[in-house]
Amino acid sequence: MGKILGLRARWWILLAFILIPLILIGVLVWELMSSDIQARYLAKTAAKMTWKVQEGPSERIRFPQGGPYDQRLGYSKLPDYTRRLAVRGWEVERQAKISIQMERAHDLGLNLPYREKNQGGLTLLDDAGNPLYESRYPARVYASFADTPPVLRKSLLFIENRELLSEQFPSKNPAVEWDRLGQALLDKFYSMINPAHNVPGGSTLPTQIEKYRHSPDGITLSMTDKLRQMGSASLRAYLDGENTLPTRQRIVRDYLNTVPLSAAPRFGEVNGVGDGLWAWYGLDFDKANAALWRLEKNPRDIEGAMVFKHVLSPLVAERKPSHYLARDRAALDRYTNVHLDLLAEAGLIAPELREAALKIKLRSPKQRVDPPPPMFVMQKAATSQRVRLASLLGESRLYDLDRLDLVAQGTLNGEAQRQVTEFLLGLSQPRKAAALGLYGERLMTSANDLSKVVYSFTLYEKSPQGMLLRVQADNLNQPFDINQQTKLDLGSTAKLRTLVTYLEIIARLHAEY
Repeated sequence: MGKILGLRARWWILLAFILIPLILIGVLVWELMSSDIQARYLAKTAAKMTWKVQEGPSERIRFPQGGPYDQRLGYSKLPDYTRRLAVRGWEVERQAKISIQMERAHDLGLNLPYREKNQGGLTLLDDAGNPLYESRYPARVYASFADTPPVLRKSLLFIENRELLSEQFPSKNPAVEWDRLGQALLDKFYSMINPAHNVPGGSTLPTQIEKYRHSPDGITLSMTDKLRQMGSASLRAYLDGENTLPTRQRIVRDYLNTVPLSAAPRFGEVNGVGDGLWAWYGLDFDKANAALWRLEKNPRDIEGAMVFKHVLSPLVAERKPSHYLARDRAALDRYTNVHLDLLAEAGLIAPELREAALKIKLRSPKQRVDPPPPMFVMQKAATSQRVRLASLLGESRLYDLDRLDLVAQGTLNGEAQRQVTEFLLGLSQPRKAAALGLYGERLMTSANDLSKVVYSFTLYEKSPQGMLLRVQADNLNQPFDINQQTKLDLGSTAKLRTLVTYLEIIARLHAEY
């Protein structure tokens, strides 16, 4: 009897040795596909990544170090801006206080996990809170995932991240595709033996976004950088809970809105396919999207085929945008044609669309027709405010200032500024000048060219806070600002005549009012 029990025990032990590894392997495989276990942990952790705006300076705050996104929007420069403003008498009225868990995540080397915005840009408000000046970078973006044309998002996923929008596993971690990462590692090891072997990238769209936003110079320099990107993207993916499908859809939209596409002539830094279509090809964003949506019903649409090839090309060029977009358009054209064939073979685009697109050559940046710049005279007040703001923050270029994520309010009155500017511009019309009594002795004559007479006007309002600048206008349609950049050098008698005339005007106004 004892021998039988002993034999059974050995069988059970043997069975356990076989089943337990199989169960562990099964659980591991399931987890790699579904991310169920990590979803529970990461969602609970992400729920603790909170912040709130409080009065006064924050005693618990962290700033990003220096990725392109953080530098462009000014986040990494905030400590320097605060110090500069404090020296000139400014105070921090409100500031964000982050949770202890978010502080710990940052101190561990992760990027701050919050819902990032796709657009930055400077907004100047007048005394009433109305926009006086507004810039948006990138200017052309998709507001939601639903706005992205299906043919565009399918092409992007085919090129970069084919499993991203799979609905089979709702809690899937979008930051890692284990099969793709494993293949990339194997190729990397093989390249050590055979340096000529090409190593494809293993990055998913979320890790690419982390890279070009927050890694130094937007590149991966080490394995530590890669792990930081993967960890940050994983934590950010679960900010809205365990179901990551809505987040994965936003990732597609965010990538299309912000992917770096080098810098174009007469435009500057290009981010996102919307600005890319305009900056590199001169294609209107709204019209281009309308043409892409028409392809869903009519793949033979010629305009749609033209737009599709042009919107596909920056996705293809993303790994070497300066080379393909700025230097070697012929290579980009060939490379785009290869992807047209691949997309058609995969059944993602119709053969008719491929054939039509293959016949099209990519446009040159020189074909872009930029709209006329706004009149200098209508931008004088906003420009003076921008120059002042740039000086306060230590920014040497208005180009950089305009790309900050910044809202500033001044004392100028936008409506009064507009009316005074239009009035001064109207003084170049003889009929209006005559009605205002500008013709006469020691004044204008019919021989004078009124368009060459320059007027300027500055208005301050006395208040308990001091003298507040309300209007600063002139009628010179040039960058030169008469009110701020002019130095009058008058002779002694001219000074006296000017003073007497001024006093007469003040006396008359005093008597009248």
